[in-house]
Amino acid sequence: MTSLNIDRLTHHKCFIIFKIQLKIHTDAYNTRYVVTLYLSYGILLSQCPKFLKTIFMTTMNLSELRKQLRKQRRQLSRFTQKQTQQRILNMIRTLPEFHASKSVGVYLDAFGEVRTQALIEYCFKHHKRVYLPNICNMNQQLTWVEISQNQYRSQRFAHHRLGMREPMATRGLHVSKLDLLVMPLLACDQYGTRIGMGGGYYDRTLATAARRPFRLGLAHDFQLIPQPLTREPWDQPLDALLTPTLLQHFKR
Repeated sequence: MTSLNIDRLTHHKCFIIFKIQLKIHTDAYNTRYVVTLYLSYGILLSQCPKFLKTIFMTTMNLSELRKQLRKQRRQLSRFTQKQTQQRILNMIRTLPEFHASKSVGVYLDAFGEVRTQALIEYCFKHHKRVYLPNICNMNQQLTWVEISQNQYRSQRFAHHRLGMREPMATRGLHVSKLDLLVMPLLACDQYGTRIGMGGGYYDRTLATAARRPFRLGLAHDFQLIPQPLTREPWDQPLDALLTPTLLQHFKR
């Protein structure tokens, strides 16, 4: 038997063992468990990176990835969220793009997303104009509604059927009028490919604004995915990603 056939047989056996282990576990697609299995077979898998990639793509498809990350976000404690928010604010204050911006689009956090209250208050304090997203029912794109500090603190927002909060006013600016856009996300890879909640609102909106604004994603550390995500033609990548522990810029 040739060396190539032996390698293929080894990979095949390893794959079978891996799949059996996944089936045995009741939460087969739990990220921690996949990592544990990887470590268990680390010596074999390190010799066949293409095979490892196949395993990840087979066992962690996009639907399962979304499900797992949503779950992880919702399980974050209040203390962790508060700590994350402060660390990200400390980092964003050092960004040249933030300093230079006069109009900032910011999301109202929900579903365990990185909280934005401290960032919004900081923008008001430093005389930046704050805009919140509103879903236009006509074209399913986002428009950006300016709010004052008093309006924000009153917390009088409409509730969209998908669970997000929106400003009460419906008329807003096109996204290209903003200097900086702070975006939520579900996952991001090392190339700036962003996955949202699945509605496609940010992708549709940014498709009409190729250059402006600067696109900054906020994420928890676990939302930065090590393996490349498939970038579809309609996906709009980030210019930079900010987590509690790192700032990463991308080329798009």
